[in-house]
Amino acid sequence: MKRFTISHKFTYQVLGVMVILFVWQCLSFTFGRFIVPQPTDTFQRLLKLLMTADTYGHIGMTAFRVLTGFLVALIIAVPWGMLAGRYPQFEAFSNPQISLLKSVPVVSIIIIVLFFFGSKLMPSVISLLVVVPILYTNTLTGMKNVDEKLIQMSTIYGVLLGKRVSELYFKGILTYLFAGLEAGLGVAFKAVIAGEVISPPLKGIGASIWNAKLYIDLEGALAWTAMALILSFALELGIVALREEVMPWKTKA
Repeated sequence: MKRFTISHKFTYQVLGVMVILFVWQCLSFTFGRFIVPQPTDTFQRLLKLLMTADTYGHIGMTAFRVLTGFLVALIIAVPWGMLAGRYPQFEAFSNPQISLLKSVPVVSIIIIVLFFFGSKLMPSVISLLVVVPILYTNTLTGMKNVDEKLIQMSTIYGVLLGKRVSELYFKGILTYLFAGLEAGLGVAFKAVIAGEVISPPLKGIGASIWNAKLYIDLEGALAWTAMALILSFALELGIVALREEVMPWKTKA
């Protein structure tokens, strides 16, 4: 099964992309190029954007907003989840806050954050708030799956707390944490770009999509959406590379 996955995964991914392009092309033929631009037209527009220097300012600002909120969420959620996983009382105390963050619609979060932080900080704060519950939950799950016998042994032999945290708990949650990082990154991108569209800053992919909407430029909106997908995919590859560096035994498994 593993051999099949390694040798054919890329082929099936290409087939999946071809199906999307085929459906897109059919929609363009059905409704017309003005309503639904053809994939080739959008691709040409994307190439033009990539050859424009100003494009990279928009990409850089969106990436900065996503990563800023993402890193702050990581700093908050991992210790929070580790404490909750170790102490049931703290987990019970934390449940209402995490449930609230999970349940509130992203649009509501955007509007509320916009009132308190303004349009400049809003996208980064949105990224932070939507990612924290994901990283917290994955960290909590990882902590609950740490071998209790190893915890007891470390206590019996007097292993220092710092050593226990770094060698036992942190390594125990890594698999779950990286899964949360990959899932959280996509959610962060969607939230940040939605925030940029609702309250457009001077620069950003969401702001460019909003400008395309003002000029009824669906081709441009699709091209900028493709740009967001490319950027998200590139950052996800960075997380995968980091995981393989930090957890080489998982790559070999």
